[in-house]
Amino acid sequence: MAVRKWFGDTLLNAGLVTKPQLEEALAVQNTTGQKLGQTLVSLGYLSDAALLQTLCADAGIPFLNEAEIKPEGAAIALIPVELARSNVVLPLKLESRHLVLAMADPFDLLTIRALTRAAGRSVRVVGAQRDVVVKAIDVAYRAAATASVHVGVAMASGGGASASVSAPAASPAPPRLELARGSDSASSQRSFNRPGWPSQSAPAGAPQEEQGNAAG
Repeated sequence: MAVRKWFGDTLLNAGLVTKPQLEEALAVQNTTGQKLGQTLVSLGYLSDAALLQTLCADAGIPFLNEAEIKPEGAAIALIPVELARSNVVLPLKLESRHLVLAMADPFDLLTIRALTRAAGRSVRVVGAQRDVVVKAIDVAYRAAATASVHVGVAMASGGGASASVSAPAASPAPPRLELARGSDSASSQRSFNRPGWPSQSAPAGAPQEEQGNAAG
């Protein structure tokens, strides 16, 4: 089993600090209780970007530069812009069931849990310099908002044109069921008086039936 190196040794071996600088930072750390990396940054011996890159390499977390940050729209849609800005995190892409996030602090476990709940899926984190992430958030979410507006306008325009062109013709009124009264020629035919029916008089010229027959 490999033994994890002390972070100070990692910085020394990478040539990022000297031994006297490291010793001074350790002395300050004993007084302030601050993390070693942040102490070196506050003393001016280490940059934020170099610190984060070294921490990521030490933890096996990928570190992306500005040119490597290429967010996809499907990932952007999973995290609200307010949450992205407040936590300095940028959704990058979807990998299977995971959401890949670029974070200025990929070691913030509380934020990672909150982002997991917000996205509704597990997340994978990569590191990136803070100012790079902040700039990329503004660009990515502005582009996503613009694309959404364009899609909405296109759908509205297409829907209106479609409605005007392909609107179905009014269907004919359903046939009305009513008693046919017949034509004039039909009305000249003989009428019959039946029990329970309204009495109808025979047309002129037709032979009259006897009262007895009609009653029968």
